[in-house]
Amino acid sequence: MLFSYKWKISFLSVFVFCGMYVSTQPIRGQIPEGVTEISTGRIFALIIGISDYRNINDLRFADHDALAFRSYLLQSNFTASDSQRIELFLNAEATRINVSDAISDLIKKLKPKDRLYFYFAGHGDIEDLTQSKNGLLLLYDSPKDNYFGMSDGVLQVSQLADYFGKLTDQGVEVVYIIDACHSGKLKGGDKGKNHTSKAIRNTLSDNATLLLSCDVDQLSIEGKEWGGGRGLFSYNLEMGLRGMADLDNDHSISLFELNQYVSKHTYLESDKRQTPIVLGPFSRIITRVSGVSKDSLQESISKVLKMPGDINFKGGEEKLLPALDSISLEYYSLTTGYLNGYNYKPEISEGITSNFRKFIERNPESDLESILRRKLIVHFNRGFDSIIYPIINKGKIPRFKLEQIQYILSDLDTCLNLIDKNHYLFNPILSRYFLIKALIVGFNIHINNYGPLNHDAHMQSILYLHQSRTLEPNAAYTNLFLGIKHQTMRNMDSSFYYFNKCTQLIPHSELVHNLIGVSLYNIGKIRESAQSFEKAIEVNNKYYAAYTNLISIYSSLYEFDKAEKLGKKIISINPDYTSAYNNLAEMYIKSGRQQEAYKLASLAEKRDTFARGPKLIRGKIQFWKKNYPIADTCFRSVISLQKDHEEAHWYLAQNYKSQYKFDSAIFILKSYLKFDSTKVRFLKELGESFAFNQMRDSSVYYYQKALHHALKLNNDPIMIGDIYQYGFKDSLKAFESYRNFSNLDDYGLERLVSNLIYTGRLDQVEKYLRAFQANKFELTKYHYIQACLSASSGEKVKTMTFLRKVLKNNHQYNWQILNDPNFEKFHSDTDFINLLNSGNN
Repeated sequence: MLFSYKWKISFLSVFVFCGMYVSTQPIRGQIPEGVTEISTGRIFALIIGISDYRNINDLRFADHDALAFRSYLLQSNFTASDSQRIELFLNAEATRINVSDAISDLIKKLKPKDRLYFYFAGHGDIEDLTQSKNGLLLLYDSPKDNYFGMSDGVLQVSQLADYFGKLTDQGVEVVYIIDACHSGKLKGGDKGKNHTSKAIRNTLSDNATLLLSCDVDQLSIEGKEWGGGRGLFSYNLEMGLRGMADLDNDHSISLFELNQYVSKHTYLESDKRQTPIVLGPFSRIITRVSGVSKDSLQESISKVLKMPGDINFKGGEEKLLPALDSISLEYYSLTTGYLNGYNYKPEISEGITSNFRKFIERNPESDLESILRRKLIVHFNRGFDSIIYPIINKGKIPRFKLEQIQYILSDLDTCLNLIDKNHYLFNPILSRYFLIKALIVGFNIHINNYGPLNHDAHMQSILYLHQSRTLEPNAAYTNLFLGIKHQTMRNMDSSFYYFNKCTQLIPHSELVHNLIGVSLYNIGKIRESAQSFEKAIEVNNKYYAAYTNLISIYSSLYEFDKAEKLGKKIISINPDYTSAYNNLAEMYIKSGRQQEAYKLASLAEKRDTFARGPKLIRGKIQFWKKNYPIADTCFRSVISLQKDHEEAHWYLAQNYKSQYKFDSAIFILKSYLKFDSTKVRFLKELGESFAFNQMRDSSVYYYQKALHHALKLNNDPIMIGDIYQYGFKDSLKAFESYRNFSNLDDYGLERLVSNLIYTGRLDQVEKYLRAFQANKFELTKYHYIQACLSASSGEKVKTMTFLRKVLKNNHQYNWQILNDPNFEKFHSDTDFINLLNSGNN
């Protein structure tokens, strides 16, 4: 963001309301009595904005301010103007002949009760140093050195008063808004600055209301911080006129209210260096607004983060620096010399602040003290901006080192020490400070490695983020990090809340749409998840993360050809993107292509030897192939990298269970529960393992604990149904739980159908059976349901035939078959026992 100081003719943004009577200004802060009604006639305007001059030094946002004022006039609720009644001259168009012709035409069109706005944003000066009454507004082709006797290239304020003063006698209201900046490099010099201000005020003050942006000898600010590039006073004036100055919510804005709003915001946001001056009838109604437009504007303003921008001078620095003594100038130069670049070395930050302190000790009353302080604030926020910029503008979370963000925290602490707690930037910077503390505490904790060991740090990180958000509720990046933190913990409702807040603030962020897709996928909303990933790709067709996630989506939908094509495409474009290898390998496992999955996992591991994903995938493949010792090694290698890795513990326990080593499986499950004693699937698995190990009391104990925590969480009806069905043999309660889950995946459907068969609801089974039969990749589930149906009718041969097909494709069904009440009648059957024993050999 860019930020400028300009020397003005006391800025002079003059807002002059020429009336038909004279009124004195009330005491500041005193509420005016009586109301002067607003004009009911037509609205005309002559608007001039010059940033790009031919012969004299340029301004930056004068043309922006002019365009913004035109937009305001066209959009005003009660006093909108027709575009045909607005004459606009920007930069090279703003010549004497063009402006004079426009004035002549306007004078002919105006009638009593009409209102005319004359708006000028540009340079101002005086004709010569002896004539304090002859103020000039410099047009595009104004000469650099001498204005005396010239008619081209300038507008004389006295002539404007003559032209438009006559209109007021005819009942026309004339509003002057003059933002005339006097640079120290103009011909009038410092005296010109003061005299120009006086010239305009003296010439236009009769029968007029004036609103001046700042007092004599003050700096007037402009920068990208306001409206993307505006003058501070001009921006606040527009916001006030659009509705923010309606302090008593009566849908009318008086000059008194406008003064209160503009003066307060301009004064505070300029570090108390810019004080608007208002003269005129404070009871006059300037405009009317609707409550709806004010509320909408207030909401929009609340979403704009107020952060410092870089400082630029328009004649001010040249005036102030020569007044410094040589030592002060050296301190100033040493301080600003450091500001040209940015790095994270603390000794450089200390050098900057040390020289700054020495400077202000020698020059406590200098305007340069405030200017230099602002520059330091900008400088010490650059590290933070380097982290946030990629998030907002590039749709990705940058990688950073812990040391780097620790230095950023130190810089933000320095910023907070540069300003007091009442400064309008204090809370935004403090918000940034808490966010960086959150990143430090939660460093390197993410969805792929989150576990019980880092739970406390993760929660402390969330606490800091909430402190940050309290100070800046509409900071998109804070809401984003909160969404990610809750997503990491599988708190999907909370993650959706913060991600949706982000989409309101930055609607075209591929990163946010991708993260929403991940959360949708985690709660089983596959189709909606795909739409979010596709939206992310629509925003940025090179966003690899969304493509990679779509591999998993297509795999879940059994669209394996699409998943494979997409995965290979990403790997060919970015061979080092290991996530694509992992997701594609998982797809190969699901589609029964273990060998190809194994090759991909090996390639991914070569690119990142410390990656857990490829090792876990290789372990899964060996497990499915019944190469239990090799699988054991793979899972333990993951645990060696992350002691509380949930999936690695889970599969290691399954690996022992498949070998009927129940004691070892129980040991692994209990080992993980030391990290998180509430993990439901581990508690349920312990209940099942103790049951197989003929330890009924221990089995009931862990099933009860599993049910307690599952009901407390109440976010997994399938798990609750399984505990009732297989742990407590309560098929009716299991049915109630299964059927209440609205997003049944194939796994959940299989459980539901098995329960329907056991409870005699056979009329509901056929539709599900057809669905499984139609999907060639779900024939295992189809065969399982057929086995359940055959068992329910006592057909042993058919039951055994279907179960053989099931175990041939997936030996892990062994345990489900043993637990399923549909097959209890065969538990003592030798053929049944031999079949199950062969499943894991």
